[in-house]
Amino acid sequence: MHPSRKFLIGLLLSSLALPGMASENALFRYEGKTYNTDQASPKLRTLIYDLDLQYYQQRQALADDFLFQLYVQSEAAKRGVSEVALAAELLEIRPVTEDELRAFYDANTARINQPYEKTRERIRQHLHEQQLRAAKHKLLAKVKDEHDFETLVVPPESPPLEIATDGYPRKGAKTPRFTIVEFSDYQCPHCERAAGVLRRIVEENPDDVQLIYMDFPINRSGISRLVAQGAACAHKQKKFWDYHDLAFEHQSKLNDKSPMAFAKALKLDQAAFAECVTGGGAKAHVARSAAEARRLGLTATPSIFVNGRPLRSRHLERDLQRLIDGAPTPDQG
Repeated sequence: MHPSRKFLIGLLLSSLALPGMASENALFRYEGKTYNTDQASPKLRTLIYDLDLQYYQQRQALADDFLFQLYVQSEAAKRGVSEVALAAELLEIRPVTEDELRAFYDANTARINQPYEKTRERIRQHLHEQQLRAAKHKLLAKVKDEHDFETLVVPPESPPLEIATDGYPRKGAKTPRFTIVEFSDYQCPHCERAAGVLRRIVEENPDDVQLIYMDFPINRSGISRLVAQGAACAHKQKKFWDYHDLAFEHQSKLNDKSPMAFAKALKLDQAAFAECVTGGGAKAHVARSAAEARRLGLTATPSIFVNGRPLRSRHLERDLQRLIDGAPTPDQG
């Protein structure tokens, strides 16, 4: 193990032994009064939560490293082999194939923006490390399941926030147990994937879930904002979700003509739509939503809230369904 990694694990262990603080949420005392995160602005509460979540994720990763180290030490002693040899055996993965390298490059050509041969080795290393992490995660899941294990690293609780959603499109249950608010950008690839996930979640939980869509056009092209204004106008003609789905379906080809093209495809009143899309009402609708996102401290899309609490997840569909089913989410990462 790298010396710096050993140091971090040692630091983790020492921190586990520290006495508890007076209050997890306390920030400072001023003029005889104690102030905590619950009294901070929504933006600060979001930023503090994201910082706490990052710390939790790093702490959990170090705890997993330590568990792996303990498991390898124990198993190596039982088998009479070296720890290095056993670790290599436990995490043995197959070589990355040329087809996998090429497929990754083809899927990310625009982002990589370099010839394949120049980036081939970096891609191979990236995919190799990805496989290694997956193998380690799978092994540790098995170890935790088969042994007497309990995690003592506790994730931070996401802050409940009031979100101004009046006037924005919604679908699903009329009296939901779970209200999902999504801040999204029509040119954001992750938003396009999230849109599909959220559509399925609403369809599969029609009595429990309501989805509210909020615009947060952060793409600098200006196209996202124009498409969002078109969505506001489609909403006036009761066709928001059809327009929304069309916009994401044609995400890679969006341009300044797209709103009118979608209006035509959806058989909207095109004269009314054309007047609306560049009018003050549509612009104000989008601007108000974007301002709400900034008030909440958002900087990226998609940003998703469940019952007013931010959800940070790399496994959106799984974690949303777990929340709905009342099961604990494995992580917030």
